[in-house]
Order: sequence, then structure tokens, then C-alpha cells
Amino acid sequence: MATQGNDKHQNNHRDNGIMDSIAALRSVLMLDTPIRDALAVGNTDNNNYKRQEAQKLCFSPASMTQATTPASRHTHMNTPMSRIKTSAKKRSSSSPFFKTPTRLSRSPEVQQSATKVLEKKIRLLEMSHAELEERLKGEIDQRKALKTAYEKLSEVQTKQSSQLERITASRDKFRNESASLKETLETERSNHARTISFLQSTTSDAIQAERLREKESFKTESDRLKKRLERSEDRYAKSELLVKELTKEVEHLNEDLKKLRQAHELAMQQKKERHAKEVATLKNKIEQTESGLVEQVNKERKSAEANYEKLQRAQKLRTKLREEYLLEKDKMKDKMSELQESLKKAIDGRKESEQKVEKLSAELDSAKEKPVNDSSKLSSAGDQPESAKEPQEVQTENQALQQQLKDIREHRNQLQNELEETRMELDGLKQNLEEAERIEVQNEQLQQQLQVYKSDARTKDEMLRNMEVEVKKVENGNRNSGTFHKLQLELSKLKEELADSKEKLSKSRLSNLNRLVQVATHRERVRDLEGDLEELEEKLNEENSVIDITDDRKRDNDDEVIPRKRLKTKGDDEEEGEAEVEIVL
Repeated sequence: MATQGNDKHQNNHRDNGIMDSIAALRSVLMLDTPIRDALAVGNTDNNNYKRQEAQKLCFSPASMTQATTPASRHTHMNTPMSRIKTSAKKRSSSSPFFKTPTRLSRSPEVQQSATKVLEKKIRLLEMSHAELEERLKGEIDQRKALKTAYEKLSEVQTKQSSQLERITASRDKFRNESASLKETLETERSNHARTISFLQSTTSDAIQAERLREKESFKTESDRLKKRLERSEDRYAKSELLVKELTKEVEHLNEDLKKLRQAHELAMQQKKERHAKEVATLKNKIEQTESGLVEQVNKERKSAEANYEKLQRAQKLRTKLREEYLLEKDKMKDKMSELQESLKKAIDGRKESEQKVEKLSAELDSAKEKPVNDSSKLSSAGDQPESAKEPQEVQTENQALQQQLKDIREHRNQLQNELEETRMELDGLKQNLEEAERIEVQNEQLQQQLQVYKSDARTKDEMLRNMEVEVKKVENGNRNSGTFHKLQLELSKLKEELADSKEKLSKSRLSNLNRLVQVATHRERVRDLEGDLEELEEKLNEENSVIDITDDRKRDNDDEVIPRKRLKTKGDDEEEGEAEVEIVL
């Protein structure tokens, strides 16, 4: 019992300490001024300043309005301090220990803990107004986010409810439709059963009526057949009499047929002899035509081989001419470059000579005005041989140009000779082409002859068919006769000869096609050679134009060398230089 009493006393002591701490917190939260003054005696000025700020915060109209609003109540209730108050109230209301207002003496440890807690709470209350506003803003933002989420949830709920209503409506419709369909099916089944029963009854009645009709029709038909049998018996008796009369007529006809058979056999023998003679003549003609065709084919092959050899020679000559032409073209280019350089040197020398002549003319003019001195005579005597040397250099250059022109002309003559040779070869190729065209004409004639032979062969086929028909007739008449076997052998021989002639015709066609292909290749080669000849002629014309230009330059140089008496001016020199530049270009 003593231990139980001590435990109760300790529990009461703990509860009293907790209640004291809660009361102190409540007094701090409710801003009881005497308690704060007792706790902070030394710092009166600071406490007064803080008290004024706390009064401003707690008793400002904004804070009062916020406290009155439901949102502020909600935020106030959600704060940790309010939770502590509510929990303390609940404990005080629920626990039986708080009913008695008994208060025990505090221990120093409890007082120290209470003072520490109070100091912490005071520090929290001494926080700045800005931090509290920031917290309020954060809580307001959280509340707004919760509101938006709640609104979204409400919208989703409304949508789900509308969807559920639609689904229920569609389900009800489906149920109603299924019920209506079941009713319609039942009605249709009943109607179908009724129709089936009605049809069964009608069909049974119709079958009975048809059976009665068939019995009546069978009776009528049997009566008719009896009448027909009686009539047929009468006709049979009459036909027997007619058959006896016809047998006598058939015997007379058989005798006539025997006579006709003998006459027909004689005619067939005569026809066979005629056909044998015709076949022999046709064989001779075919052999003659085949021999002629073979000879023509051999001749054409030889001519084609000769033409092919000629074309190969022409191709070799063409390649040689191309190579020579390219080499000569390169040589001509080198010569032209050398001539241009020599022309440039000649022009430079002419300009220098003209400058010297101008100097001499100026000196002569000065000599006429001034008295003649010994020094001027010596200078004039020393300059005269230089002026005499200049035309000699020009003459040597002209001689070199003449030699180059001679070489170019000789080269041109060689090219012309080669062109004439190629033209001669082309003439020969053209003759070969004409021969090929003649061969084509002959081939066409041969084709016409082949068509004639084909028509003859067709007529022979018809004759053979007729012979086969006659042989079949003979078979029907006399199957055991020896003439039938002979006719069969002759027909087989004729068929073999016709097959051989057809093979020969096909071979001749192939040979004609090969000849046509060879002629086409010859024509293509001749066209290529003609194109090459045209290119060579164009190049020769270009070389002739170059030679003409060099001749003109030579003449110009000769004209410039001969009239050295007149002194040239600067204008004449410029015009001549421009003309020479144009010629060179």
C-alpha cells in the first residue's frame, strides 16, 4: 500500500509539473505581461520594446481580421502551439487528476526545465514580423494548392459521375433493346411454326392431286401406245416387201461399182505416173536452185571476207593517219609557238630600229641647223653601218620564214595526198557497199523465188493430201492389194523430200540474215571513216588558214623592209602594232 501511495504521489507530481509547464506556455502564448516581467527583470527596456511589438502584432486590425476568418482559424489550429493547447485541454478534460485544483511544490529541476522551455518560446515569439509573414504566405500557398487540388478532384468526380450516368443509361437501353428483341424473336418463332404447319398441309393436298393426275395421264398414254403398236406392225409388213425389192436393186448397183472400181484404178495409176514425173522435175529444179544458192553464198562470203579485209586495212590506215596527224599537229603547234616568238623578236627589233632611225633623223635635223663638225661626221659615219645591218637581219628572218612556209606547204601536200588515198579507199568501200546492195537485191529475188517454191510446196502438200484421201478409199476397197503399199512408200518419200526442202529454206534464210548483218556492219564502218575524213579535211582547212596568215605576215614584212626611205611616225607604229596583234590573235 505504501508503494502504491508513493507511485501515485510521483505521478501527481509529474502531472502537476506538466500542467505548470503548459500553463506557462499558455501564458506566454496569450502574452501575459506579468510573467514575462518576472522572467526578464534585468532587461526592462528590451522587454518593453518587445512587448510593444507583440501587442502590435496581436492586437492589430489585420491580425484580428485574419483571426476571425475561417482560413485563419484553420491555420491557427494547424500550428504546433495550438496543437499543444488542444492536447493539454483534452488531457485536462479526460484525466481524473486535473479535476482537483491541488497544487504541489515545484522541484528545482522542473523549474529549470520550465524556464528553459519558456526562454525557447520567448525566442520563437521574438522572431521578426517578416519571417512570420513568409510562413503565413507559405501556408496560404499550400492552402491554395490544396484548394486547386480539391477543385480538380471535384471536377474529376463530376466527370466520373456523368460517365457513370451515361454508362447506366446505355446499360438500361441495352437491356430494353435485348428484351424487345427477345419478344420479336418469340413472335417470329410462333409465326414461323404456323407457316410451316400451313405449308405442310397444302403440300400434302397438292401431292395427292398430282398423283391422281399422273394416274389419268398414264392411262391415256398406254392407250395411245397400243394404237401406235398396231400401226407399226402394219408398217413392218409393208417394209418387208420393200426390203425384198431393194435387195434386187443393190445387187445391180454392186455390179456397177465393180466396173467403176476398175476404171478408177486405171485412172489412179495414170495419176501416179504423172505425179512421179512432176516430183522428178521438182527435184531437179530444187537441186539446181540449191546449187545456185550455194554458189551465190560462197561468192558472197568471199566478197564479205574481202570487204572485211579492206575495212580492216582502212581502219589501220585511219589509225595511222590519226597518229601522224596528232604528231604533225603537235609539231605545228611547236612551230607556231616558235614563229610567234620569232615574230615577237622581229617586232621588237623593228621597234628598236625605228627608234634608232628617229634618233638619226633628229640628229640630221640638228646637223642641218648647226654647223657641220668633225664629231658629228664621225658619229654619222659610225651609225650608218648599224642602219645597214638592220635590213640584213630582217632579210635573214624573212628567209627563215620562207623556209618554214615551204615546210608547212610540203606537209600540207603530204596530208592532201593522204586524203586522196583515203578518198580512194572510200570509193572502193562505196563500191563494196554497192555490191552489198546488189547482193541484197539478189537476196530479195531469192526470197521471192523461195516464196514461189513455198507455194509449189503447198500445192504439193495439197496433192499429197488428195493422194492420201484416194489411198484411204483404195484401202476401203482393196486392203490386201500391193498398190496400197507402193502408194504409202511414195507418200513417205515425198514427205521426207518436203522436210529436206523446208530445212534448206530455213538455212538459206539464216544465211541471208547473216549477210544483211554484215552489210549493216560495213555501212557503219564506212560512216565512221567518212566522219574521220571530214575531221581531217577540217584540220587541213585550219592549217591552210594558218599558212595563209603566215603568207600575209611575210608580205607585210616584205612591204615593211622595202620602203625604208620614209620615216615613220608614232601613229603609224601604233596602228601597225595593233594590226599585228590582231593577226597573231
